[in-house]
Amino acid sequence: MKFYMKNRGRSAFSLIELSIVILIIGIIAAGITQSSRLVEQFKLTSARSLTKSSPVTGVKGLSLWLETTLQGSFKDGEDSDNANVTAWFDSNPQAVSKANAEGTAKYKSSCINGLPCINFTGSSSALTIDANIFPKSDNAPGIVDNFTVFVVLQRTSADGPVIRTDSAASGAGSVGISVTSTSVAASKGGSAQTAATVSGGLTSPQVVRMQVKNGDVSFFINDSTTALSGGSLGTSVSPSGLIGGGAFQGYVSEIIVFSRVVNSDEGVEVAQYLKKKWGIK
Repeated sequence: MKFYMKNRGRSAFSLIELSIVILIIGIIAAGITQSSRLVEQFKLTSARSLTKSSPVTGVKGLSLWLETTLQGSFKDGEDSDNANVTAWFDSNPQAVSKANAEGTAKYKSSCINGLPCINFTGSSSALTIDANIFPKSDNAPGIVDNFTVFVVLQRTSADGPVIRTDSAASGAGSVGISVTSTSVAASKGGSAQTAATVSGGLTSPQVVRMQVKNGDVSFFINDSTTALSGGSLGTSVSPSGLIGGGAFQGYVSEIIVFSRVVNSDEGVEVAQYLKKKWGIK
């Protein structure tokens, strides 16, 4: 019996031993947390460097550039996780008057490629933009035509318009980009036109480029030079455009609008910059 009790006593940890174990676990946890923060900071620094050296500023006709990594993209205090975003500031160096996006959406500190994004959660989540960033047709005043839009996006749980030229609730006069889990389409008059299937789907991050030329819409996914048809458009536009504001639920990390149809080389160059920055294969 004495031998049994003696061994039982040796099998227990002393208070000092338990304290040492807890201390070691704490040090390891702190190290993991610090390493995670360093990785996030490195990604953010790299993304800012890529943004500042990107080919975007060298392409003529830049009319809007919204992105989430630069300091000054948001109001103070609105660039923290799950904060309400009331203004997304235009980074366009070519513009004298900035076309900022204003409204209500959510800032998410880590989403596409572990970088910040704007999280749209349905009809109550929308940012308004000046529709004048979209050029009007020379032959038909009030009709938007001949422009290019790049959007870095990821659909999470609901289909709908991502960006459109009309902020009216019905979208009656709008043209823009609408997505589902598997396709992208030009939205017109509040409904999607001919949908083009996207390889890999929109539930993973994608660079979507929409070009409207003489009323005809083409889509390019990532840096592909092969166009996906989006149908034919030709409609009026309201004084203000909209990002989100429909059923769409998902992430948007960067939006670039040119007031002309970019050529193939320019399109690929901008798309490759976006792919590299946002870790899209």
